[in-house]
Amino acid sequence: MVLILVLIYVNGDNVTNTNIETNVSQNESENIFPSKVTTGQGVLVEDFRGNAEKLNDRTFTLHNGSSLKDLSFTITYFQEYDFFQVNLETEPISEMRIAAEEELIRQLDIDRDDLCKLNASVKTTVWVNQYYAGNELGFSNCSGSIEL
Repeated sequence: MVLILVLIYVNGDNVTNTNIETNVSQNESENIFPSKVTTGQGVLVEDFRGNAEKLNDRTFTLHNGSSLKDLSFTITYFQEYDFFQVNLETEPISEMRIAAEEELIRQLDIDRDDLCKLNASVKTTVWVNQYYAGNELGFSNCSGSIEL
């Protein structure tokens, strides 16, 4: 099986389209899928969709085994946009962000540095923390993240 990944780089008015062709065995393609990243570099992650709650055909919620009333964070994956939304649901949000990061690392089988390559958003609500509500908090180890 051949996997073709198309990367598009935008630099001012110049757009470069790069095709990358990779040979993937049938067995490998069943266990992993390519995840686009904001940096334009591909990162391969474990196919977590089988362990996630399917909200619809293209949206999945990753669980860490907690019941809904005990959730300290939620991680939703929007397949159509290749996008992870992390919501911090309780205080202290600094600890909840670390817990969510560890859960993503575990379920995706990636390194901490790979978190920075994911197309993702980390936020909280006014009901949890009025000061940080609505702000893009980012993953703790990534540049541009907010120190909590």
